Amino acid sequence: MKLLEALGNLDLQPEWFASNGRRVNGSDECRTLLKVTSKLRERDSQIQSEPPLDPDAVWNLWSRNNFNIEVLDARQIRTLCLSAVTAVRPQFVRACNGQPAILSRTSCLLGMINAYFLEWGDIQDQSEVESLIRGGLSQYAKKNPVILHFRHHFDQLFSSRGPTSMANSAIDGLKPIRETIKQNHISANSKFARAILASAIRTFAAYFVRRERRANDGECNEALSYAIRELLVDESPREEFCALTEAFILTERAERSEQFRSNLRTFVMAHEKLGDPRLPRNAANWAMLRQEAASRFLSWLARDSIIFFFNYILPSNDKNRRRKDFWLQYYQRVRDFQVALSDADHRRLLAFARQHEVRSFSRINHPTTSAFLMRFGDENSGHYIVEFSETNNAAYIFTGRNSTAPVGSIRRGSCELNEEVKHLSKTVGLIHSTGGREYKERQQLATRGIRT
Repeated sequence: MKLLEALGNLDLQPEWFASNGRRVNGSDECRTLLKVTSKLRERDSQIQSEPPLDPDAVWNLWSRNNFNIEVLDARQIRTLCLSAVTAVRPQFVRACNGQPAILSRTSCLLGMINAYFLEWGDIQDQSEVESLIRGGLSQYAKKNPVILHFRHHFDQLFSSRGPTSMANSAIDGLKPIRETIKQNHISANSKFARAILASAIRTFAAYFVRRERRANDGECNEALSYAIRELLVDESPREEFCALTEAFILTERAERSEQFRSNLRTFVMAHEKLGDPRLPRNAANWAMLRQEAASRFLSWLARDSIIFFFNYILPSNDKNRRRKDFWLQYYQRVRDFQVALSDADHRRLLAFARQHEVRSFSRINHPTTSAFLMRFGDENSGHYIVEFSETNNAAYIFTGRNSTAPVGSIRRGSCELNEEVKHLSKTVGLIHSTGGREYKERQQLATRGIRT
């Protein structure tokens, strides 16, 4: 209190002192403050800034002395504790077991615990490290709140079942996984944290399969949102990330619920671990999913593009609506597709396409005629079908590589429209009309192995 009063007096104006007839001795008023500054200067003169030691160099020194802990000073021992690599090596763990006082230092105990989290699962004699940490926590006499937290939650954090236990606890209440990791003072980049996420993903996949059977669309969408927010994150192991995404794609809910499918599709298309399955740069990502999941996801994109093409490029009339309904019965069999816009349609629909997630489309070198290209089967032996927005409302079939004759590669950024396409010898025109003609069209497709 005297120090505060002294500082307060220093702020008073000379006029105040003169009017009150009071003389103030600065040295007397600041005596306490001067004592504090003097002690700080004395302490500062005793502190020497030293560069951190190289843990590898310390380890090499120690190994040359047959791992005799007595040859190391306190700073060298602390260096080995703070290095995630050296802290959990068997030689150092045995040395710490023989010298319990080492882990009585806060920095050394925290270093050992951090190394345990970082290297979890790859530690030789991990159970011995867990026993060492248990002993250090039980004998710790100071009040560091982080260490006290570790001591209170030892059974959950320091065991081979630790990640599974934490994952199950979080999934049971759909709690934020990464927040749980942070609250337990675990590095988000540690192997322990990755193990928690991997276990949580596996637990959630089983949880969702059970929940889907009795939950409504709203509850399933909430569960999907939780998974996207908490589980399908950048830190998640790729294998588990792909496994859960695959499980979502193959659920019955994804086929029945447009909202669920849309939410999942938007997430997958935007995430760097998967992305658009039609693009070559994403082929390795999708190779980690079963072909069944990749084909189903691609069919969703095809369905959206069919609707887009017939609803917003072709004129709205009964004939075109029947054409759309006809192809929507086949969308699950589509293996690749592309919307190719004419000059006029490109200008008119560019903004709309971006807004409605028509992620990829190309151009066709024609002022007014656009096209929708579909591939059924593989690139060489399958069949390509081209629907033109004009050309007498017809679709044309090309076998395998013959498709390059009229339109070029389906994945190219631009297509060449051959006005004589319907006269090519290896094409079959499908004239979409009313009534019984659709039966003949189905038969033509069926003979080529294309069925609903």
